[in-house]
Amino acid sequence: MSNTTTAVDLLRRSLDRFLAKDMKGWTDLCAEDIVAEFPFAPPGSPTRIEGRPALYDYLRNYPEAIDIRSLPTLRAYCTEDPNVAIAEWSASGLVVSNGNPYDMSYATFVTFRDGLIVNYREYWNPQVFLKAMGAAGFCSYHPRFWIVIMTKRLREVCHYRHRRCATALRFAEVVTTIEALGGKPTAIRLYTADLSSLEGFVETLCWKLHAVCLHP
Repeated sequence: MSNTTTAVDLLRRSLDRFLAKDMKGWTDLCAEDIVAEFPFAPPGSPTRIEGRPALYDYLRNYPEAIDIRSLPTLRAYCTEDPNVAIAEWSASGLVVSNGNPYDMSYATFVTFRDGLIVNYREYWNPQVFLKAMGAAGFCSYHPRFWIVIMTKRLREVCHYRHRRCATALRFAEVVTTIEALGGKPTAIRLYTADLSSLEGFVETLCWKLHAVCLHP
């Protein structure tokens, strides 16, 4: 840590990126081997995420789920360790899918190494969260938004595997079918953190989309 930039300064900078809905910019402030912990996360959401790519994958679509408009309160504290800062803060906004108000208080403990976040531990109220989200959790996006996200992920998979991945091609046909129907899925849930491989991701998503096609 430099003599002019404190851990509190860096923590505030990360919250500025969060308020700006810059999830890529937020994760760029993290070390490659970051460990993020959410001890009070509701069932179905990860309580621990390891590595910057995995954390970005978890956060990348957050602004499409929750529209944070302000941080009404922010109290940040330095500690005896110059690489550790603590913040008590709140966020206010709207849930995109249902228009519910989103007002959450957080307690965040952040450890830095060489100016980057190496450990991020955050506490918040899962009951308040689930009530705002309609008791369905972080992955309950508006159905039409799910089509956009799924199509984007599929194209990334197809590009990565090219024509060698028959599952991705089969999945592409399913997405095309749903889009042709006007995007009617109503009960798709997917938590990528629970899947251990790219193949598992595609297989699971393919299965869920097939189910929606058969039972719109």
